[in-house]
Amino acid sequence: EPKMNDLMQQYATDERNIVEKLADLHIGGRKMKHALQAAGIVVLENDNEVLTYNEQKFTIAGVADKITCVADSHQALKNTPEPRILLTHTPDVFPDITDSVTLVLAGHTHGGQVKLPFIGAPIVPLEHGRRYAEGFIEENNKKMIVSKGLGTSRIPVRFNCKPEIVVIEFTE
Repeated sequence: EPKMNDLMQQYATDERNIVEKLADLHIGGRKMKHALQAAGIVVLENDNEVLTYNEQKFTIAGVADKITCVADSHQALKNTPEPRILLTHTPDVFPDITDSVTLVLAGHTHGGQVKLPFIGAPIVPLEHGRRYAEGFIEENNKKMIVSKGLGTSRIPVRFNCKPEIVVIEFTE
């Protein structure tokens, strides 16, 4: 099977059949979902899990990837207790998220991968551009953390944009 970088390179260089290619990417996503589930990993695609810690219930919800599917935060959060943590691949869903969500965790951007001095990332693959490229964002009584992650996308280069693993410690 081809590796994801190979597929992304193919998509980046040949835009003739974009609908078919997005369908292929979605099919690849379904294969990944099934592989994760077979390994015992819960995949939250417009769904949620209510967990209990120290007798306190909270919700971990996830929305489908907005790029290849329909991200439905209302379905993902339906009838769930607060506090709520929402997982999303792309931060582009943030403006549409209800303010009853305690924290949104996102990725996708890789921080822009290339950050020029005094300018920042010239290209960020989002509807909202650099607005949600990385870090902690607080907007309209909502909070989101966008991780730069470890990898790259399309072009395997990072400049002035260190990879990261975000560790979040919740306290009472």
